[in-house]
Amino acid sequence: MHVPNEVVSLAGGLLEAGAAGVIASQWPVPDLSTALLMLRFYAEWKDGGLPPVEALPAAQRWLRDTTNKQKAEHFAPGAPHGLPTEAARSLWRALVRLEPERREFTHPVHWAGFVFTGA
Repeated sequence: MHVPNEVVSLAGGLLEAGAAGVIASQWPVPDLSTALLMLRFYAEWKDGGLPPVEALPAAQRWLRDTTNKQKAEHFAPGAPHGLPTEAARSLWRALVRLEPERREFTHPVHWAGFVFTGA
C-alpha cells in the first residue's frame, strides 16, 4: 500500500487540478461573516483591481474594522453592490438586526482563518 507523504486538502487538490489560486478557511467560520468576507474579497479583486493576495487582507480588514451600520448600508436595497436583489436583502436584514455602532466581526474567528494559496 502506498501512503502519500504530503498534506492532502481540498485547496491542494484544486491547485493540483489547475486552479490558479484558492481561498480556504483553516477552521469553521460562521456563514454570515464568510459571505461578507467573500463578497468584499471579490469586490476588492474584480472591481478594485487588487491582486488576490492583496484583496484578501483588504477584505479581512473591512470585515474586522467597519461597523454593522456601514456593512448594512453597503447591502441596503438600491445600493450599488452588484448582488441579486434577494441576496442583498437577505444580508441587509441580517445586518440591520445587529447593534449599529458595534463591530460585530472583530474576533479573529470571523476573518483570520482564511488564507490565499496560489499564484
